Amino acid sequence: MTYQPYKHQSLAIERGKSGSLGLFMETGTGKTLVGQSLIEYHLNKNGGSSKALVLCPLSIIEPAWIDDARTFKPGLIEVGILNLNQERDWFRLYVQKLRINSKLDNRDRFLINKRFWIANYETFRVLFEELYWYQKEFDQFCTLICDESSKIKDHRTKITHSVLRFARLVDHRYPMSGCPAPNTPLELWAQAALIDPTIFG
Repeated sequence: MTYQPYKHQSLAIERGKSGSLGLFMETGTGKTLVGQSLIEYHLNKNGGSSKALVLCPLSIIEPAWIDDARTFKPGLIEVGILNLNQERDWFRLYVQKLRINSKLDNRDRFLINKRFWIANYETFRVLFEELYWYQKEFDQFCTLICDESSKIKDHRTKITHSVLRFARLVDHRYPMSGCPAPNTPLELWAQAALIDPTIFG
C-alpha cells in the first residue's frame, strides 16, 4: 500500500529531516508513520551500513511498528528485534567477538546487516553496555526514536540516564509521545535533553 501522509504528518517529516525533533502528537494522528518515514529517509541518505534504533514498550512493537511497516513501509520489513531472547543473546556474543577480534560467522553477518532495530526499554537497559560500546566504536546508528517517551520522564532513573548517554552518540533523535508530561512540566526535561543534549549545559 502506498503511504500518502496527511498535511500535519508531512510538516513533521520535513521538519524532522533537518534535525532532531520532539514528535509530540496526539494519539491517532499517525506519529508512528512519521517516525518510520524519518527512519527511511535517514537510512537512504546515509546508505551503507547505517542503522536506526527504536525504543518502545513491548506491547506496541508488533501492533504499531511491525504491522505499520508491513503495510506502509516495505523497505523496513527486515527488522531486528533485540528483545527476542535469541537476538538479544546473539548481540551480546557478537559484541564479545568484535572486542576480541574473533571470527564472525554467517549468522553474524546476516543479522548485523539488518538496518532497522527495535527494543523495548527494559531490554535496552540490559544491553546498554554492548549497544553503547558498539555505537561508540562503529557509529552505525544514525537515528534513535524513543516511542512513548514519557518512559524517560523521570531524569533520576537508570533507564533515562542510559538513553540520554546513548543518544549523545546518535545524530538524529526523536522522542515520541501523545502525552509527554502527564504530571508536571518537569517531566519534559529528559525528553528535551534527548532532542538536544547540550540544551541544559
